[in-house]
Amino acid sequence: MRIYNLIAVGAALAIVLSGCSTAPVDKTELQDLYDEAASMNIAYSSSESIEELEDAAGDASDLLDDEDATQDEVTEASQRLEDAIERAESDTSVDEFTVVDATMGQDDGYGYAEMSITVKNNTDDDKELTGVDVAELDADGNIINSYMSYNKNYQPTVLEPGQTMDINLTCATSDGIAGVRCTKYEYSYYGSPIIGELSEPFIKMF
Repeated sequence: MRIYNLIAVGAALAIVLSGCSTAPVDKTELQDLYDEAASMNIAYSSSESIEELEDAAGDASDLLDDEDATQDEVTEASQRLEDAIERAESDTSVDEFTVVDATMGQDDGYGYAEMSITVKNNTDDDKELTGVDVAELDADGNIINSYMSYNKNYQPTVLEPGQTMDINLTCATSDGIAGVRCTKYEYSYYGSPIIGELSEPFIKMF
């Protein structure tokens, strides 16, 4: 009778121990996705998709370092990171040029100030920038003047990939310019002017 009891206890203990044992967590897919995200070119991705990708990659990195991470957590993080990668690849802004900054100088003592607009070449090729459109804004955001601003002597300036250039404008301080908005750019393609529209208007209040 005692022998049978020992056998029964041993069998029950084996069942309990087998239930407590867990298979090793497989992080292979998560690591592959993390490596893919780290090597992506996100220069043309939207700011929203970049933020989503960075958040998903950050969570993935934490789980890769976490020895106590569960398989469910890893699987969920893999799916989230995969979705973020797909969005960053598809949700892109392919503007040839973007306006990245604008500044307004002080009155020169003669009633004028210099406004500078910084434009960037986003492509992988040399591009001949001609100018950008400018809408001068008052303090309430209303348009005072609008025009296409051109480079010096109206000659296109070649910008290399990633290179920026400042377009400098002389403005009358009496106009009360408090900000600027740009929505278009112009460049030369084999001598012909091409006008492109920014996917997101650039607006800056001084």
